[in-house]
Amino acid sequence: MNRLLQGLVVLAVLVGVLQWFVPRWAARALAGAMAPYEGGRPPAVTITAVPFWELASGHFQDLAVRMHSVTVNGLDIAAIQLHWFDGGLNLAALAKGRVVVTRPGRFMMTVELTNHNLSSLLLREKAFTDPTVTVTSGGIDVKGSLTLGNEVVPLNAVGAITESPNHEALIYHPERIDGLRLPLLTNVQLLNLDTVTLPLPLYIQHVALTPGQLVLTMANHGGQ
Repeated sequence: MNRLLQGLVVLAVLVGVLQWFVPRWAARALAGAMAPYEGGRPPAVTITAVPFWELASGHFQDLAVRMHSVTVNGLDIAAIQLHWFDGGLNLAALAKGRVVVTRPGRFMMTVELTNHNLSSLLLREKAFTDPTVTVTSGGIDVKGSLTLGNEVVPLNAVGAITESPNHEALIYHPERIDGLRLPLLTNVQLLNLDTVTLPLPLYIQHVALTPGQLVLTMANHGGQ
């Protein structure tokens, strides 16, 4: 009986150690795979999987990631926070530094874009030359210039930011242009999710503006 009790105690301790260790190992592996997007720094990652052996199949109840100063496909992003519920990852691929989704679950992500980030997006789209963006709670003010032939014309546009009708792109809609009335595009696409490497297909759920910052909330269709 004593040996049985000792064995049970050892087993309980072993299970406790593995319950502590296995999710943390998976979190470190995921942080390592995502480090290149944060300039080589592993982001903060936590994984909850109870019991731990569910992770043998890659399944977890909750996964959270916080990242700052992120670069994805050449896009500079101030911060990203994601929460993933009832999802799954291929652990063999993760151990090799690759993120392979085996179970979509429910995925929610917020992306913070500063004035500087949005200026870079406009420059990337070549809608303006040397654009400077100022985000207010009511809209977006863009100062820059447009090259027409050999002439560089200064522009100051004020407008709104919305998601596209299919919720896959971020659109800037100039509503007022100071100075000359020029044949500018009514809508300027800033970001299309199809051009960004993401672990799951996402759609834009909400766009919020605060002074100096735009926050996108995105989800997969299982997160509606």
